[in-house]
Amino acid sequence: MKNGREPGDLTGGEQLGPLQMLLFGALSGASAEAVVYPMEVIRRRMQVQAASASTAGQSSQSLVLMPAAWQLHI
Repeated sequence: MKNGREPGDLTGGEQLGPLQMLLFGALSGASAEAVVYPMEVIRRRMQVQAASASTAGQSSQSLVLMPAAWQLHI
């Protein structure tokens, strides 16, 4: 313990108020969602594409891994 703080205490010994806790929780939730959401969209599209390919008799190797907005249309 140096400076009267516990190891890992980043607040300087002060307690966060309810509004600060709400703000930090909202920021952490929003940043986590911003990271995870694109991967969830790709996962869902792959699942739908695999399900439709199996009902149409297509091979699952023809799955497109990129979202439609990122594909090049030649």
